[in-house]
Amino acid sequence: MSVRDSIIIIGSGICGLVAARELARKGKKVTVLEALPEPGGRIRSIEKDKHRFEAGAEFVHGNLPLTFSLVGEAGLETVVSGGAVWQFKGGRLQEQEGFMEHGEELGAKLEELKNDMSVKSFLEQEFGGAHHEDLRREITRFVEGYDAADAGKASALTLAKELDADEDQYRIKGGYGPLVSFMEQECRQSGVTFFFSQPVREVTWKKGEVEVKTEEGQVYKAEKLLCTFSLGLWQQDPTDPTSIAFFPELKEKRQLARQFGFGPVIKFLLLFRDAFWEKDHPGMGFLFSQEAVPTWWTQAPGKSPLLTGWLAGPAVLEYTSLSEGEKLELAIGSLSRIFDLPASTDILTGQRTEETTLILSAIIFPATRKETG
Repeated sequence: MSVRDSIIIIGSGICGLVAARELARKGKKVTVLEALPEPGGRIRSIEKDKHRFEAGAEFVHGNLPLTFSLVGEAGLETVVSGGAVWQFKGGRLQEQEGFMEHGEELGAKLEELKNDMSVKSFLEQEFGGAHHEDLRREITRFVEGYDAADAGKASALTLAKELDADEDQYRIKGGYGPLVSFMEQECRQSGVTFFFSQPVREVTWKKGEVEVKTEEGQVYKAEKLLCTFSLGLWQQDPTDPTSIAFFPELKEKRQLARQFGFGPVIKFLLLFRDAFWEKDHPGMGFLFSQEAVPTWWTQAPGKSPLLTGWLAGPAVLEYTSLSEGEKLELAIGSLSRIFDLPASTDILTGQRTEETTLILSAIIFPATRKETG
């Protein structure tokens, strides 16, 4: 069988879908192999009980031309995610002016930084001493608990760029799901062939020819291969049974991949009977704390009884072995202390009445951030 002008793409996340469509439009024979039963990769939109949940990617971070172009093509719209930022600190829940409590003081020092170093080293150098303990804790919480990075490795210069960007964050109306569906349809109309539930385990290659073998033993051949699977998969040891082995091995690419951060995340989606937080804290958008599940957000400016919890960074490793029930207790305990509500109340637990709805999705969802080195 001739493999001329044929390309295999591993991964059907948004990157794989965009690449597949463009290549097919240029006359290439494109085959997409996906380990999951559906496209989307780290995008996972769920419809349940007449509510929509984004278990994976949720926001559009900043004014991204390609993303907005695709959203427009799909006939979708975006909305600026809004709401006030609140903080639970010292036993008090209070509104804070900016996204980061010490952002202005931190930004001033970051502007003076010429040579890169880890965020942890930067904080120790510029904000050492007991009188800056609170600042160090808050910045570390932001880097680890929001960006899913290790403060001992994350780049201080990259943090400076992040804070200086000052761009809005958006949501796609209706979620990312319709965008993925649109791109899949576009690909199929352009002649792309999809094979789902086909985890790739081996790739044998040479110039002008590649052979891909899946977990079930299926073999696919093409002239070229495009890998759009996650950074975490690149970082795995090639001998790991869940990894992809290349023959010949791609040592340089794996070494390069390991220079980037890839932090673990547990994302909690809790749907309540009503948005109980609106009573005393109207317009709440983001909520930061020092609790076990430290970061929460609402669907502001939209009205929804959904609270999303975000447990990220090195702290996650302490909790990954917990059962879903134990993770639920962790989240409920955090909320009960933040809002000063007993964990047994039906508003929080959703266990007392049939009318109360509580949905928990505790998903280990990888997030990336560039590290030093």
